[in-house]
Amino acid sequence: MWIPRSEKEIVDAITSGSLQETSTFDAKKEPPSKNQEIAKDIAAMTCDGGVIIYGIDEDENKRLSILNPISLAGQSERIDAIVRSSISEPPQICITSIPTETNPSIGYLIVFVPPSGRAPHMVIVKDDNRFYGRSATGNIILTEGQVARLYARREQTEVDRDQLLDNEIKSWPTQPNTKFSYLYLFARPVIKGGELFGPLKTDLNLVEAELNNLLRASFSETIYKDGLISPDFTIPNHWERGSSALIGHLGYETRNPSDQPGATLDLRIDFDGTGHLFSGRAGEKLEDGFVHIFPNAVIGLTSRLLAFIGAFYEKFNYLGMVDIGLGLTGLQGSIIHLPNYYFRELNHPYKEEVYKRTSRCLSANLNEDIEQIVKLLSLNFFNALSQGKFDPFKNKQNNL
Repeated sequence: MWIPRSEKEIVDAITSGSLQETSTFDAKKEPPSKNQEIAKDIAAMTCDGGVIIYGIDEDENKRLSILNPISLAGQSERIDAIVRSSISEPPQICITSIPTETNPSIGYLIVFVPPSGRAPHMVIVKDDNRFYGRSATGNIILTEGQVARLYARREQTEVDRDQLLDNEIKSWPTQPNTKFSYLYLFARPVIKGGELFGPLKTDLNLVEAELNNLLRASFSETIYKDGLISPDFTIPNHWERGSSALIGHLGYETRNPSDQPGATLDLRIDFDGTGHLFSGRAGEKLEDGFVHIFPNAVIGLTSRLLAFIGAFYEKFNYLGMVDIGLGLTGLQGSIIHLPNYYFRELNHPYKEEVYKRTSRCLSANLNEDIEQIVKLLSLNFFNALSQGKFDPFKNKQNNL
């Protein structure tokens, strides 16, 4: 699915003559004056996802070949207001604008509509009260059978994320160890369309090379730079190939992580696009007898996985909703690790054995809003450990 990032990409697409309307792409000279038409276009895209670009016109042969930059002022706000008031239930969309180099007040409006697990979405403006979908040449009114199939898909996407996280914790063959606290992460496409690797699946060497490239990008300090993590993301010596997944041993490579959990960091990528991460060292028992939880390990590894899996989805063309989850085990009686200013009053031994938090977000947010997602997943835990007196996102410190 093509989502342009610059004016040059749009100009190049026009020049090459490659743009044409499909079931997942539409371009228009400008946003229609009638709210109902905009609502129809967006609601129709929610079934399978798609992109609408405003600022490209057709020539006399109905080819998308004419650049027509539009005034950008107020356009995003108008589209957002129409979606909220004219479609039931309002779907998730992303709106971006690309100004021209010569005049930043005009440009192109990009509306990305991810495939919705809640589709179909009814257009309700002017008492339309109908469901729309897309064909290769435009919008269509959905038949009763098409609506029924989408309702069946909706039921499949309404999963219990807490149960998914419970299954995640159970799936790793690692026994509890009183010296360590474990970290579990997962990210999965809400709408699965088969094997995400697609044609590359036939050449796993090429897939592994792509995964290594994406892993290298996740090492960047722009992803996480505040303190040490051990074990941290590395390029695995090799990817272990299973019938439905690839596993990379990023830490100490062992057949039984329970033997050395503190050196274990395993990444698993399922062929359907689900990513899993296990770390055996979210916390460790130190000389004082307490298991110390390392904020940098929890925050840093979560940030790296989100960056990696977000880039993975972009590379393999998954644009949609993602379920994510963070689980921590071996927590009872644990405290937060504060090496630079160890104040006992900041520590409040954790009373539960397990911490769990899940959420759902757009795949694009995995790259663009990493810190906000990590906060959503973990800040409640750190608030409980310190009774709200220590915020690891504001007070940076190093781990052991």
